[in-house]
Amino acid sequence: MKNKAIYILLLLAPLALFAQPAPNPPPPVLFQQGMQAYNNQQFDAAIAAFTRFVNIKPNPQQKNPQAGPNPAKKGEAYYYIGMSFLKKGNQDEAVTNLSKSIEMRPENPPAKLARGKIYIQQKKYDLAVADLTAAANAMPQSEEAQNELAMAYAWQNNYQQSIDQFKKVLAINNRNVYAHYWIGLAYSKINQTGQAEDHWRQFLELCPTCPEAPQVSAFLNRR
Repeated sequence: MKNKAIYILLLLAPLALFAQPAPNPPPPVLFQQGMQAYNNQQFDAAIAAFTRFVNIKPNPQQKNPQAGPNPAKKGEAYYYIGMSFLKKGNQDEAVTNLSKSIEMRPENPPAKLARGKIYIQQKKYDLAVADLTAAANAMPQSEEAQNELAMAYAWQNNYQQSIDQFKKVLAINNRNVYAHYWIGLAYSKINQTGQAEDHWRQFLELCPTCPEAPQVSAFLNRR
């Protein structure tokens, strides 16, 4: 009977070892796997790899324990988790993880830019302005950051600040089609029709086939 019990234990031992979860690869390898999946647009795989990365904790029982990722690198990983969720269309999870990224890296302009853009879509314009102001100040030559802040002001009905902000966009790129369209709209809202018409003419020159072009053209022809 004793020999039979030993025999059963010997049979079960390999199964028990097989059932143990596989150890995590070293943190740099996990991060690299996450980046490779993200760049290949394999967003579920990216989320899985980056999530394993941020959850790594030092194990003092190991013979040569690996240090866990530092806060800055975890913040970067949370950014890519958030962006992966955003690519999958899950705005709530995107905001959750982008917020974690910002907590770990408070000076994190790309995360604030991404979260601000989501807030615009969610019509949370005050939150959008706060994030996008930080992003635009940190990235003064980023056409996207300046433009998104201008849009947030426009949706807030804060037309003068929107105009001032769109001027910054056009200083970076005077051929930004929709900056001309939206600054024209903002000027029209504060009854500066001449300025609105100037920008709408430039809009039509740059993009005569844009969906808004017939309406803009009809307005200018009535003047």
